[in-house]
Amino acid sequence: MTNSFSKPMTPEEERRQQKRQLMPFPPVQEEKERKIKNFKYAVGAQSGYFSHWRLRRAGPPADMIAHVMGYAKSVADLQLSHEQQSVLYRKCLTDTALTAYDKALAKYRARIAAVPAQGDQPAQMAVDFDITACLKTFVGSRTTEVARFNQVEGLKVSRKPRKIECHEWEDDYLVAVEAAEWLRGTHPVPEGVALLRHYLDSYPANWVTEYEKIHGKTLDDKEMGDVTSFMHDRAVEADSAASRNQQRQKATVAKGKPSS
Repeated sequence: MTNSFSKPMTPEEERRQQKRQLMPFPPVQEEKERKIKNFKYAVGAQSGYFSHWRLRRAGPPADMIAHVMGYAKSVADLQLSHEQQSVLYRKCLTDTALTAYDKALAKYRARIAAVPAQGDQPAQMAVDFDITACLKTFVGSRTTEVARFNQVEGLKVSRKPRKIECHEWEDDYLVAVEAAEWLRGTHPVPEGVALLRHYLDSYPANWVTEYEKIHGKTLDDKEMGDVTSFMHDRAVEADSAASRNQQRQKATVAKGKPSS
């Protein structure tokens, strides 16, 4: 019988883990089977269809965020008003998700409606319907006021899982950055050099050190793709070294066995 135990985390490691756990939309999502459907529409002289998956539950937040981001991309090229896009979005919802959206829609309409002057309060002009703001209200119905802050702070301490390829990690990381834009709060979403710094730091510390020795610590003239390509090469080298080491160990064990 062998005794197995995990090495206790340092206070800093615990802090980082807590920040990652608070993210509404982690970079690495649980694999879920989502059936893509073709939704037909007919608006005035326009008719056609768009492809998306159906959201049934109002939560967890990660599913809601993935759904609104996917919908925005699905209808981006359709010549539809924001109001018409809202009507079509309801086609992609059912069960508690549809109920939650209708409540969020009513709340959003009340917020942008004209309000007459009352006492010392000036009149409020009606604001044009904006589908993005409406969808953010929907996501906001299941997230807190510090959701964006938690997402950004989690991105800063996220680390690439060992089994994920570097190019896949870049895609996942950027989607998580995009997700922050859909969350409640005014916390700035990192971009440019700041974003690249967080992304670089998501790789193993010794790889980051090697990158900085070769390319310097200044990232002003660097692109995310440059970092990804560099890290991909390091990952290939690390895998090759691990494979060679494993073969040497097998050979050593084989030599030590008595011949029959």
